[in-house]
Amino acid sequence: MARALPFWFSREIGTYAIEGVDSGCLVRGVLHGVACTAVLLAAVAVASSVRLRQRTHLKFLGPR
Repeated sequence: MARALPFWFSREIGTYAIEGVDSGCLVRGVLHGVACTAVLLAAVAVASSVRLRQRTHLKFLGPR
């Protein structure tokens, strides 16, 4: 469950730096950080595009 959190990569990179374990922690941490950045950036882009496309000040009157 902890691996689903966005800042789990910092724990992996910290474990590599402090404890001196194999490079697997570093690779997993960097890949997780890149993946989280991409997912969160996509979520912000979708939310922004939906929000910016709303034009509440314009009203469609339809055919007369």
